[in-house]
Amino acid sequence: MTMMRGRCARVALALGLAGTMALGACAEDEATAPAGDAIEVAGTWTSPFSSDGELISDSVWGTPDFMVDVVSFDNAANFAVTRNLATADYAPSKFNKNVWTEPDATGFYYCTVAFGLDTAEAAAAADASVADVNDLEGAGCGGFGWTHLTK
Repeated sequence: MTMMRGRCARVALALGLAGTMALGACAEDEATAPAGDAIEVAGTWTSPFSSDGELISDSVWGTPDFMVDVVSFDNAANFAVTRNLATADYAPSKFNKNVWTEPDATGFYYCTVAFGLDTAEAAAAADASVADVNDLEGAGCGGFGWTHLTK
């Protein structure tokens, strides 16, 4: 899958609405995912971790304070492999795996089931059993609640 990546996507997130215009300037340099091949949880969501919200696209996932690049995703299996930025305070350039519930009209939940792995392949293969969809609000995400993103 071809996805918009890197600097242009991070600039757009950092600039907010004005950044959307910056994406147009990047169109000649970077490809975007074909129609129908988008991550199903794409959007700007209300997040408990940032008053600025949380942005998810085919190329980035995060808040202005903590953003990762999306390396791959599988909508049928509800997971994404992400990579921390090289400048990240924790596990720079390492890979992670997020799993999510089916989105509905109000939002969805997600859980990071693996963090700081050496390869994208290891992240994709990471055991997601620490994510208990029957305990979204309690300790069903490796001892913590799942993150609830809303519209």
